[in-house]
Amino acid sequence: MKKFLILLLLISMASRVSAFEADSCRRAPQIIAGAAGALAINAAATEVLKHSIHEMRPNRADNHSFPSRHTSWAFAAATAFSHELYRYSPWWSVGAHAVAGAVGYQRVVSGNHYGSDVVAGEITGILSAELSYFICSRIWRNSGNTTYSTNNFRTNIAIGTEAMFHLGKPLGTRLCTGYALSARIRIPIAENWGVAASMRTCSSPLQGMAQTLESTGITAGLCGHHTLPCSFLAVEPVVEAGYSILSGTKKIPHSTFSFNALGECGISMRLTPKFAVRAAAGIMFSTYSKAAAGINASLGSVAVF
Repeated sequence: MKKFLILLLLISMASRVSAFEADSCRRAPQIIAGAAGALAINAAATEVLKHSIHEMRPNRADNHSFPSRHTSWAFAAATAFSHELYRYSPWWSVGAHAVAGAVGYQRVVSGNHYGSDVVAGEITGILSAELSYFICSRIWRNSGNTTYSTNNFRTNIAIGTEAMFHLGKPLGTRLCTGYALSARIRIPIAENWGVAASMRTCSSPLQGMAQTLESTGITAGLCGHHTLPCSFLAVEPVVEAGYSILSGTKKIPHSTFSFNALGECGISMRLTPKFAVRAAAGIMFSTYSKAAAGINASLGSVAVF
């Protein structure tokens, strides 16, 4: 029932916005097919993976942990939602990304999934929606109304979802792949560089334990922005440092505060003057009970001012 309600919501919202367009009647079938196709493809892909890869859940409830069904549905719906609304306001897409990311984060914190399950669900949901819209664009013989704008450096806020691959055993036991939500503001000071500040919360399950290590903190530093020859693309390096508060696990001792240093490089694609999507990878150094490092990969939705 929840899946059908999500589908109806997508169709309803997309149709309302489409009503303001001159060709709304012509686009209605494509809108419905794109949203329905995204959820149908996602359902098939998720169930095939779930019943082919028998990974035990952290809470040991069953062996259908990979990938996260809730997360895949959330991101399939969010991507379809964004496809229809990003041209009107970037906050539709940024908000949808934040809600879907929160669903994934809750699945890790609750002990139902590892971070890798949630990341796989996120990727499955996004690719399902993109495939559906690609097929529809071929059937209706159009480009899906995709637009591009010059990716100049302007103040922006990005909501990101991140996979954190921990290296070593900073707590004496291995931290499994973590999942994080982040919000970052970037403010230009010059043409190609500026300042950045981020808030990030991360949940990382401990191997062999039904517990997670939670960290919530703030970092700040410098950022760059270099527009590529394809003017809608830009390379965006970031260097930040700050502190996090650690909580969650009780059986393994750790410090209350963690110093964090992050270096990453991303690439953004500006779809409209006020909206962009971003992918990035980097490395983060932290102190738990001792120094530790992790590799992070993130996807983000960006509202540009």
